[in-house]
Amino acid sequence: MPEPAAGAPRLAEGVAALSLATDMGTGKDVGRSLRIALLALHLGTRLGLSEDERSAAMYGSLLAMLGCTAESSTGALIFGDEIAFGAQYAPLVNAPRREMMGWILRHFAEDERFARRLRRLATMMTAGRVFFATVSQGHCEVARRLAGRIGVDAQVGELLGAVFERWDGTGAPRALRGDALPLPVRIGHVCWDVDTFGAAGGRDAWTALLRRRSGVTLDPLVVEAALADPDGVDACLAEPSPWDALLAAEPQPWRRSTGADALASVIADFVDLKFDRLAGHSRAVAALAGAAAAQLGLDSSRVDSVRRAGLVHDLGRVAVSASVWDKPGPLSDGEWESVRLHAYHAERILGRTSLLAEEAALAAMHHERCDGSGYHRGCEAASLPLPARVLAAADAFAGMTEPRAHRPAMDAAEAARTLAAEARAGRLDPDAVEAVVQCAGESARVERPAPPAGLSEREVEVLRLLARGMATKQVGSALGISAKTADHHVQSAYRKIGVATRAGAAVFAMEHGLLS
Repeated sequence: MPEPAAGAPRLAEGVAALSLATDMGTGKDVGRSLRIALLALHLGTRLGLSEDERSAAMYGSLLAMLGCTAESSTGALIFGDEIAFGAQYAPLVNAPRREMMGWILRHFAEDERFARRLRRLATMMTAGRVFFATVSQGHCEVARRLAGRIGVDAQVGELLGAVFERWDGTGAPRALRGDALPLPVRIGHVCWDVDTFGAAGGRDAWTALLRRRSGVTLDPLVVEAALADPDGVDACLAEPSPWDALLAAEPQPWRRSTGADALASVIADFVDLKFDRLAGHSRAVAALAGAAAAQLGLDSSRVDSVRRAGLVHDLGRVAVSASVWDKPGPLSDGEWESVRLHAYHAERILGRTSLLAEEAALAAMHHERCDGSGYHRGCEAASLPLPARVLAAADAFAGMTEPRAHRPAMDAAEAARTLAAEARAGRLDPDAVEAVVQCAGESARVERPAPPAGLSEREVEVLRLLARGMATKQVGSALGISAKTADHHVQSAYRKIGVATRAGAAVFAMEHGLLS
């Protein structure tokens, strides 16, 4: 983990911004994780937790959903819109298994026609259990890996590995029971339910819910602390500015971030897990945009800003279902409108933290075009500074050379011709296009270092295909080897890089530049 830079902004500020993104990615109202963390601090005080324990409860609550993009594509296949399902499912996260199954049978896909609903229910019942077991492990592995890169300590990492465990032992991935769950996790579970039911039904709803689940899926000690102070709990829920309140209440404000570069790279990998064909996109855009900006003579600080903007430009993607991003056919008007807003969402989240304020403005413009035909504001050339034009060209080139559901990847030459045509039509800046295309050619000629972690070249190929969403059997077919041999390479690679899931392997591959 990199050391915090001297004078670096507070760690809590960057983590709070990440929590806003996870709120959008899980269908929660933006700011909900901040309220839950504020409530966790309050209950931690009532329970007599130490400063370290309260801080861990706060960070654990803010980052609990940091792995939410790990299985978005699979979730979209099962649930349709995995974000909408997440919002519907929120009241059941800590529900006893019988209550959970009853809700699914009564309400899952209830708006569908009878025959289609039966098919979707059958899929849910057969694939859902495997999915939840897989997603809990992948989610936790990704969250721990990403959190460690921005300066969060190992204690919080341990908490992130237990967010899906339950008091009664019905959770995953380790089926921990009772006091085996870390106390900050147990606090987080109670705070989640209080916020979910308090927002919908007020004090009567959350107090009744806690009494019903106490000693079943929730720790009775934590429940008692909440029920003993309903006014204090309601004050946390009603806080008009949870961002400011949380930063003011942070137990250890001296904790510092590892810096803008680390936060930006975490955002890049978090976003690029959203759907399989996106893996490595943000890092590719960042490399191209930074190199092109330098070639065009921008000063070093501006080059760094453009590169970081490339890492974070797509943050708003997490607010849109993977089923939309991975749709093979044309988008509906509603789907297209949600896509157009992803640049706006990125700007709003990134603009909350001083670490990435300049990058927020650039990220908002990565789909703008010089003739005003872009989005989300429809800016024209006079409103687009050179860094924004470079970012737009780099994003377009990188996207063209990657596969998408509606088309195969272009080769570099075809992408260069397409970009040149866009420049002639007045949509992209000619100088930016020329610099991006030239830098893409130079990048292709760079000598690659030896594979990390002792991986063989074959294992690197396997990891690359896994990160693109292939199952082991598909990996074998793509490489012309048997499924058994492919699985041998998969397991060997996992052991060498220290992961246990496809999502964890994808993050490793992105971190080490293995996807280009």
